[in-house]
Amino acid sequence: MATKKAVIEGPFEGFSGDTLAFLAELAENNNKEWFEANRERWERALAAPARAFVRAVGPAISGWDPELVVEARVGGSIFRINRDVRFSKDKRPYKEELGFRFVPADEEGASGLLMRIRPDFVGMAVGNWSFSPAQLARYRAGVDDPASGAAFAEMVAGLAHNGCGFAADPLKRVPAGFAADHPRAELLKARSVIVGVDHPIPDCFGQADFAAWCLAGWERLLPVHRWLRAVLG
Repeated sequence: MATKKAVIEGPFEGFSGDTLAFLAELAENNNKEWFEANRERWERALAAPARAFVRAVGPAISGWDPELVVEARVGGSIFRINRDVRFSKDKRPYKEELGFRFVPADEEGASGLLMRIRPDFVGMAVGNWSFSPAQLARYRAGVDDPASGAAFAEMVAGLAHNGCGFAADPLKRVPAGFAADHPRAELLKARSVIVGVDHPIPDCFGQADFAAWCLAGWERLLPVHRWLRAVLG
C-alpha cells in the first residue's frame, strides 16, 4: 500500500495578492459549491502560508509568554475557515477572513494574541472574548485597585490615543458593589476585553518581513496582555 508523502513546507515568504482576492471572492460566493471548487486555492494562497507564518512568529511569541500555544495548523493557531452556524441566524458557512490565535491551553488563561486578515485590513489585538465569572471578579478587583487599576487605565488610554480600540461588551451600569461615579467606571462595565487596531494592508504583506511587522504590532499591545495575565490568570 502506498504511503502518503509528508509535505515539506518552506520558510514564510509573505502572503500573496491571491490571499486577499480569495477572501474578497469568498465574501461574494459564501457557499459550499464555490469553496469546494476553490479548495486547492485555499490551501495554496491561505492555509500553506498561514502555517509558515505561525512557524515564523512562534519563537518570539513563546519568548513573550511561554504559556501561549503556538501550533502551525488549521484548528490550532490558525482559525478554521468553517463557521459554527448551529446556533446562529447567520447561516453563511465560511468565515470571510483568515484568523490567528495564540492563547493559553487552559480556559482560565485570561488573554491571548489575536490577528485577522481581511481584503482591506490586518487586525491585531490582545485580550479575551469572554471572561468566566471567576475571571470577571478578578478583573473588577484589578480595575478597582488604585495602583493596578490606574496602570491599566493609563495603558488603555495611551493605546486609544494611538488609534487602538477597546471592545468590552459593556454593561449599561457599573456593576453592583462599586460606586456609580468610580474613576474607572467604564472599565468596570466591561464583561470582556479586546484591545487592538485594524491596519491597512502593509506594503510588506507579500514579503517575509510581514512576520516582523506583525510582531511589532503585537508588541505595542503586550502591556495589556501582561496586565490581564497577571490579574486574571
